[in-house]
Amino acid sequence: DRAPAVMAIYSGPEHVVTYVNRTWERTVGKPGAVGRRFRDVFPEFAATGLFERLAHVYATGEPYADHAVRVPLDRHGTGVLEDTVWD
Repeated sequence: DRAPAVMAIYSGPEHVVTYVNRTWERTVGKPGAVGRRFRDVFPEFAATGLFERLAHVYATGEPYADHAVRVPLDRHGTGVLEDTVWD
């Protein structure tokens, strides 16, 4: 829970958020994410292909890793998108 890296666990075919650490909460925002589907927590990711990549990983078990991926993020739930970079 105190790791300096952003960490979250998504479970099942719907990728329900089951855990986020404190760093995730501070960095990503998105209060109330636990218990909700990833796509509902991050609707701004719809055009990024990330939902499809998560579905592929779940269906095949093949790992996915990427570096310096630019994604829009509405950290504060205001509709204002910030350009963020994720690994």
